Amino acid sequence: MKNLFQNWNLARVLRLVIGGAFLAAGISSGEWIAFVAGGIFSIQGLFGLGCCASGCATVPPNRTSTTGVQEVNYEEVH
Repeated sequence: MKNLFQNWNLARVLRLVIGGAFLAAGISSGEWIAFVAGGIFSIQGLFGLGCCASGCATVPPNRTSTTGVQEVNYEEVH
């Protein structure tokens, strides 16, 4: 419940607005697919959920050595 009132950013507000628009369109036109999409976007915006519950594409913190030079980590992509 405490997450409901914390960490509001532009993406979260945008999801809530888009969800409300889809819900209104779904209710007024009777299209169930718009209603479902509106529900999904509204839930994401209201509860702060998103890409894998906000755990997606996180960047690990930078590591610095004792000499003050940053270590660079590379990943090989195939």
